[in-house]
Amino acid sequence: MPQQSPDMDPWGQQNGYPPNEFPGGDQQQYYQDQYGPNDGTVPPQYDGQQQSYYENEGYEVPMDGQEPYINAGVPDIPDIQMLAQLCAQAHPPSDTTEEALLLADESWDAVRDWMRRHSAEEVHAAAGQRDEAGKTALHFACQSAPPVDVVEVFLSIASDVVQWSDQFGWLPIHYACAYGSSAEVIKGLAEAYPESKTTVDRKGRTPLHFAVGNNNPNASAVVMILSSTGAASYADDNGMLVSAWCLFLWRRW
Repeated sequence: MPQQSPDMDPWGQQNGYPPNEFPGGDQQQYYQDQYGPNDGTVPPQYDGQQQSYYENEGYEVPMDGQEPYINAGVPDIPDIQMLAQLCAQAHPPSDTTEEALLLADESWDAVRDWMRRHSAEEVHAAAGQRDEAGKTALHFACQSAPPVDVVEVFLSIASDVVQWSDQFGWLPIHYACAYGSSAEVIKGLAEAYPESKTTVDRKGRTPLHFAVGNNNPNASAVVMILSSTGAASYADDNGMLVSAWCLFLWRRW
């Protein structure tokens, strides 16, 4: 599982966010700094021995000649934990350009491939694995604006995990709202567990608090999905209501 570090994201933690699992929030750069390039190039001493290089650096190298993919620097990670690992390695779009959207979607191909190669029972078992902070593969996925098709697999095979909170009291939908998931993804999570709309974390915040407070580009649509249960009237531990934010957004529409 991705390792937690309490000092990687002090601003986020001070504001009630879970720790960022990767220094600076850039997973790809972190792995490259730690384990070397993953772009098909190798140091001179490994010329002609690319597989040896990647294995020595903690990568898993497919034997079918495909481009290597990062195995988080853990050569022998149990297969049942790979789903969470691959979800943590995927990334959201860097911007709204077609190229960025395509690159982000391609980063989920390893997740799709793992799911295709395993039975429903194996996917369900892997989806139920938790790390030290209580996060599941779906929690990690929802941190990176996952594509709808990936979330649909979770909801069809392991829908129970949408009800599981981590040590911060965050459900997967809290992460989805905080990290800018699409309205379609958030709708699917909410329909799978309607009570999640008004589930509060350890600081008294509902998913709606995050949807309207983090420059979420999908905020307008998400507010419509989440506010029907009265979540806008919930105040967090600081007494902050969501309703004022919602009113502001409604006036902008």
